Amino acid sequence: MDFNNIKRNITPEKAMAILQKEGLNISPEDGGLAVELLYFLALLFYKQYGSEL
Repeated sequence: MDFNNIKRNITPEKAMAILQKEGLNISPEDGGLAVELLYFLALLFYKQYGSEL
């Protein structure tokens, strides 16, 4: 699935700032990968459990 066309509320920069508050310094590229992973996991969860919510 192409995640580049999905509207996101969390940007890679925002993800980096959140992780930096927790003591994890990551690059902008890694911030983008972290956001993609989280959206992918959220989509999987929704597909699996969305009807039960």
